Amino acid sequence: MRGEIYNLNAYTKAKLINHSGWNKVLPFNITPSDIDYSITTGSISASVDMNGKICMMEYSSKFSSWSDLSKGQHLHYKRYVEIGSGRIFAILCHNVTLPDCQIDSIKDIKAFQIMFYAKSKICYSEVYDGKLLAKAVTYILKK
Repeated sequence: MRGEIYNLNAYTKAKLINHSGWNKVLPFNITPSDIDYSITTGSISASVDMNGKICMMEYSSKFSSWSDLSKGQHLHYKRYVEIGSGRIFAILCHNVTLPDCQIDSIKDIKAFQIMFYAKSKICYSEVYDGKLLAKAVTYILKK
């Protein structure tokens, strides 16, 4: 049925993500929008759009590298990045929090890796320290 919650666990986890740390960090005071549940992957993510350049962030409590993520989730983001041809980026954010605790989408990120499109192919950054996430997202959106 339209509007029905299909996966209560994923919906509940999505509501535990706190994006208030992004206030006054990104240009024009933009903040991430929650994507409560992805039909393709059943994952929790958020996105930021600035003038048509989109940065999608996937939150994982287990992985900090795209190569470790399940094949389906990886392909889901790979398709977005490829279709975006340099206008869509994906960041895998490894967060470590206690179960059932709110996730601060900046402070609780321990590591992250960027997937991007360059020279007609999908590319991956190194895995960076989570403290650099806000700078990386700002750089990507302004570039």
